[in-house]
Amino acid sequence: ITPVNQAAITAQQKVEEIIEGSKVFELSPDGKSYVNTKTGRVYARVTSIITADENGPDRFDENSGWILPSTNIGTTVDEFVRDFFADTLKDSYPNATKDQWNAFKQQLENLKLQMKANGFHIIPRDVIAAGTLEVLDSENKVYNIDTAGTLDLLVYNDKGEFFVFDMKTVRKPNTIEEKKHKWSQQTSLYQKFLENTYGIKIKGRYIIPIQVSYPSPTIKK
Repeated sequence: ITPVNQAAITAQQKVEEIIEGSKVFELSPDGKSYVNTKTGRVYARVTSIITADENGPDRFDENSGWILPSTNIGTTVDEFVRDFFADTLKDSYPNATKDQWNAFKQQLENLKLQMKANGFHIIPRDVIAAGTLEVLDSENKVYNIDTAGTLDLLVYNDKGEFFVFDMKTVRKPNTIEEKKHKWSQQTSLYQKFLENTYGIKIKGRYIIPIQVSYPSPTIKK
């Protein structure tokens, strides 16, 4: 007779609920927001909300020479990580050599082994956390903003505990400390939205910095 692990069964049911709930969200054509395809409601991206007061209204300045390399590389790394854990790796990826991607793959293999050794089950893609935030403007007026974001990895164990893992590309390792607060804000919102929406418990939130290298762009004047 095999004992029934009710916590594990409940966790798996929650996983299926989360995946189904995530399917209704799509990125807008310009990539700056999410759209709930059932309700038509538009959700701001978590990353844009967190950076809203950092660089002023020009934070999305398309003339900035940093936008293309940093965004493209970060997006490609996220895609590679999710594809790896979903066992759907493509033959090639842009923004790095095949040898570099293979070296990164080996590091992910080691991470995967560590997770399995800890009894973790990995949900590598299609997990979107969404909710509503209260935001104050400069005149202390309160706005309710629908917000959503895609997790890199959602992980759970047979105790029914969930964990959020977020990959962050870093060009200069000495900037990690100053970025930790912003990164923590992002994973904290993921935790809040998932717990409120699905009634699960996020046991831990983890950031995995990934060092990348590219030449300084030519800044337009």
